Amino acid sequence: MPLPDRLMLTTETWSEHLRNRPYVHLLGEFVPRSSALRDVGLDPAAKWEEVAKLLAGFEVVKVANDRLRWLLIARRGGQVVGIDSSRGRANVEAMSVELDAQGVLAEVVKSLEALAPQEQPERDDGVWVEFCLSGRRATERASQFVRCPEWAGIRDNYPERTRAAVEALLKLPDLGKHGQLVIWHGPTGTGKTYALRAAMRAWRERFLPTVLTDPEKFAMNPEYYFDLASDSRDEALDDPDLPAEFVDALGGGEGRKVPPRRRLFILEDSASLLVSAGASGSDVLGRLLNMTDGLLGQGREDLFLVTFNEEVARIDPAFLRPGRCVAHVGFPLFTRETAAAWLKARGHEAGELEDGTSLAELYAKASGGPIQDVEDDVLKGPKGFGAKRK
Repeated sequence: MPLPDRLMLTTETWSEHLRNRPYVHLLGEFVPRSSALRDVGLDPAAKWEEVAKLLAGFEVVKVANDRLRWLLIARRGGQVVGIDSSRGRANVEAMSVELDAQGVLAEVVKSLEALAPQEQPERDDGVWVEFCLSGRRATERASQFVRCPEWAGIRDNYPERTRAAVEALLKLPDLGKHGQLVIWHGPTGTGKTYALRAAMRAWRERFLPTVLTDPEKFAMNPEYYFDLASDSRDEALDDPDLPAEFVDALGGGEGRKVPPRRRLFILEDSASLLVSAGASGSDVLGRLLNMTDGLLGQGREDLFLVTFNEEVARIDPAFLRPGRCVAHVGFPLFTRETAAAWLKARGHEAGELEDGTSLAELYAKASGGPIQDVEDDVLKGPKGFGAKRK
């Protein structure tokens, strides 16, 4: 049974190869009498060609490549080594026709130390975030470190009512007892995402941030949610495709602290999921309601944070009732007076200001304003997403 040219990215694939010894058929009369297996750290950027050069006396027998994974099989007389590498980890097996597989393995592992991952300084200025997409066959995931500000450092960017609401939310000891839905709403450029990043940092010991890049599919397809919600932390920590830094962020490194068991599902710009839309929208609404406080939702106690630019009055009242909605926080535009005070506090002259200035516009003004090649009056007119210009 020959090896596949492309590896299927499942945790069972390599184990199946080892258990069935399928590549023995590639080695002629090779019949192993001993084997040894070890998992080691390997530079995520290391190529199989670099590893092959470190295996003194071994000849490459087979290579299988995938976008995120490669498998190398090499032979030296009566000794065979198989190395499966994926995202900073390598599964190394040595087999031999003699009873010396442990010694062969020790030799190979010693050689691989030249490509060991470099020590990375611990980062405390953000959180690891999982980005999810419903693929054609399975849920696709990618993890990324996102720098996040501390709320104390950005709180002055928001009006008093918004500050008070966000701080009350961040201080709640057990969000699951008050509901599982958080709604942040306001015009574009009012700092919703900036505040969201601060919330992720404040909650990083309690929640695993999970950004849904296709929120419509998430709300319409129960299998999508179940695939994510049914994950146990132990299974996630044992996933060989998970970067080591992400495992450490979950508390799965040395010492294995108890990792967070709840997810913070983030659905940005998703007003359409919460607005009543007749018969066609009722199914989506019903599924999302079940996710927030149905049987599955109550068993998981995940948190759903939805942001949008619509007026909160358009949202279906079913989402806003106590016990389901923890908080719906408004992020308004600045008035002329509050905008002038914001600029003055940062050493800038207010100049001519209008009511209804966004936080993004104030930051642009403080940094010199955008580069433009049109007259100012062309840019004047209704504000907001989708507004028609003159």
